[in-house]
Amino acid sequence: MSHSLNSLLLSTKPIMVSFANKPSDPLFETIAIKKNRAQNLNYHQQRVQKAYSELFNSSCKVNLKTAIEIFLQAKKLDISQHYRLKVTYSKNGILDIQLFPYIYKSFDTLVIIEASNIIYNHKYSNRDFFNYLHQNYQADEFIITQNGFLTDATIANIALLHKTEQAWHTPKKVLLKGTTRARLIQERQIIPKDIHLKDLDNYSNIALLNAMVGFYIL
Repeated sequence: MSHSLNSLLLSTKPIMVSFANKPSDPLFETIAIKKNRAQNLNYHQQRVQKAYSELFNSSCKVNLKTAIEIFLQAKKLDISQHYRLKVTYSKNGILDIQLFPYIYKSFDTLVIIEASNIIYNHKYSNRDFFNYLHQNYQADEFIITQNGFLTDATIANIALLHKTEQAWHTPKKVLLKGTTRARLIQERQIIPKDIHLKDLDNYSNIALLNAMVGFYIL
């Protein structure tokens, strides 16, 4: 059962946070494994290729499909179990692959954080800023704004349901362009749009978008 956006937000007034993050490699991809198969792998591969081009000025040295197939061949997985696979990589290729059973959690409270100086434009392993929020503020999840405009949560992109249009909008400017967000935009299930804090009264519900939960309405 979904909750209204207003019931989830502890306050509509953002907490101002200044945090000097330093984006650096290694990077990683989190990939859902269902029925022993990697999900939406082409979107993850595209993001890895983008990282190689923009960060390393290099051709991509990571073939996720091949690496994951070889890794999973050595595993005896319960096909009814949902798994989280983490591929860590750097300029020279894959550093590590790890597999974990995925455990769903509930999200009952949200806090808005204004952090205009945070940069997280690639999926860096350094997530100190997000860890800092969870360690220092009481909430199940955080909605990060920059100059008053909504961007992401700490673990996912977001989408909000417009009350009158009955359409799901996702912030146009995000910290990280997620694979699920990219897929849902391409499928025209969500619409990129600038969403300011002053616009929140126009929205009734919020959803998290990431590789593990898909499109998850809170």
